[in-house]
Amino acid sequence: MSTESLQESEKIPEFLTIRLVHLLGAVLSGAKGNGLLSITPHSVEDLFCLLRAWCCQRSAEPKDPRIIRLTLQCLTVVIHILHSSSPAERQVEIKTVLEGYFQLLNWNRPPGGCQEDRQHWEDSLITLQSHMLTAVPEILQCSDRPALQAVFLNNNCFEHILRLVQNSKVWERGSDRITVHALGVLTAIMSNSPSAKEVFKERIGYSQLFDVLKSQGHPTKRLLQELMDMVVEGEHAHAHLLGISNDQPLLLLLQWLPDLWAQRDLQLLVAQWLAAVCGGPLSCRTVAVEAGMVGTLLAVLSQPQSLDRQCADSLLGLLQDLGSLCLRPEELKSLLRLLRSEHNEDQDNSQKEMHPYCTRIIRVLSAMAARKGRSNALQYFDLTPPMAGIMVPSVLRWPGSGFAFHAWLRLNVEFPPHHTSTPSDPLPGPGTIVQHHMGKGPRRKQLYRYHGAKALKQISHR
Repeated sequence: MSTESLQESEKIPEFLTIRLVHLLGAVLSGAKGNGLLSITPHSVEDLFCLLRAWCCQRSAEPKDPRIIRLTLQCLTVVIHILHSSSPAERQVEIKTVLEGYFQLLNWNRPPGGCQEDRQHWEDSLITLQSHMLTAVPEILQCSDRPALQAVFLNNNCFEHILRLVQNSKVWERGSDRITVHALGVLTAIMSNSPSAKEVFKERIGYSQLFDVLKSQGHPTKRLLQELMDMVVEGEHAHAHLLGISNDQPLLLLLQWLPDLWAQRDLQLLVAQWLAAVCGGPLSCRTVAVEAGMVGTLLAVLSQPQSLDRQCADSLLGLLQDLGSLCLRPEELKSLLRLLRSEHNEDQDNSQKEMHPYCTRIIRVLSAMAARKGRSNALQYFDLTPPMAGIMVPSVLRWPGSGFAFHAWLRLNVEFPPHHTSTPSDPLPGPGTIVQHHMGKGPRRKQLYRYHGAKALKQISHR
């Protein structure tokens, strides 16, 4: 089908444009061969032109947002078809489509005209950008998601999205709307991908992201909740089931607490959520400790004038949970500094003011030392990651024909309950291996695997 009729969509009625986009979508969603034939450089460019035309079009009647949604659905199908085809079958590369996508996403050049025209264009642009950001997680929903995530990374997606957040603050309205959507896109791109998280750290860094977010002004509840979603890579309300998947946003939320002194309800909301998530199961406490939460906690607690009393109590409770697991010497020194009395300049030099957390911190230290209910080894290996293991010297260097390796093994019993099937769930077919999911995915039932120079030995427990 030719898409020449879409090139000047502003000259035809909206209802007819919608039908034309429906027709193109039907061709793309039909036979794969027909879809590949219809995906040409011109047809892809026509879809982007359609989005730009909708943004610039002036009309007395409200514009129909279905044009945006349908066009983005067509682009989603285009990317999925190209991703599932061989290079020899494609007339357009995915890289070209994504370049056009991100270029339009950061389109910030308003047309000339009066202030009213400019305001109309800005409102339309914010609507377009919101829909485009919402479409990115849908684009990533494919059978070979890791490979498509790699394509996004190779197209500098993180840089484009951060630039969009930086530019969004110049608009009078909609800045928070774009920022919240952009954080959701970052979460989708990094979801279940350690390599994507490392790329983000190297290219952008969470400190730069934090600076950009703080430059937007006081955060809203939606923005803070989106950072919580980034931590668990899902709904923050289900954090007790999902666990911690990305530890860096935890530090951002914690560092932001003193700046929320004028928004006490948000400060308490974030502090209580952090205490519930990071002070939960052993796996979550371990992740929080390794991420440096204890040091950041102590830095935040050193600013009592910026913390609500309930917020400070939640943070001290979290400090007790994490400190009972691990407390480094420098962290212990920082904790003891909070016990120091401070000179009061308005009083005599011999009089000193007690730190507001002094009594509570003494109790926290006592609870850390007692370790009641936290009977664990003081030193251990965390074998939770899929590729984690312990390397021992080569067997060939040891005398004799055998060896023995002894270790205590702790099985984590704090996983959520198994997912129970409902009548609407399809029954597995014959010969199908059923895997029960706990939390974010299937847990390994394998306890021990030995890689030798000549063989691999595996002992499993079910």
